[in-house]
Amino acid sequence: SSGINAEYGEKHQTGILSITLVEASNLRPMNKDGSSDPYCKFKLCLQKHKSKVLRRTLDPVWKERFEIRVYSDSSSLLEISVYDYEEFGFSDNFIGRFGPVTTETEFCQLIPIR
Repeated sequence: SSGINAEYGEKHQTGILSITLVEASNLRPMNKDGSSDPYCKFKLCLQKHKSKVLRRTLDPVWKERFEIRVYSDSSSLLEISVYDYEEFGFSDNFIGRFGPVTTETEFCQLIPIR
């Protein structure tokens, strides 16, 4: 499929990046009770995806799958960040990130969050 993006001009889909978010461990506690409510954000060029929020855990197990369209004119760097969800209109707390990783590399490894 193709489309027009005013900022980037014509773009052509070259593939689909499949991401499986499995788990994290030993996240930093961000809540007063010593836990966190973590979720992940994925960003590739202008595309953004977000995992579900898991409540009160430092060792979340998501087991979620995302598919992101890859375009010929888009950045090949995927940014993955972890946040702690905050209710009542407060800003979510940044826990860490890993990457950016290239979309041209197939990988399956533990990546430390910085």
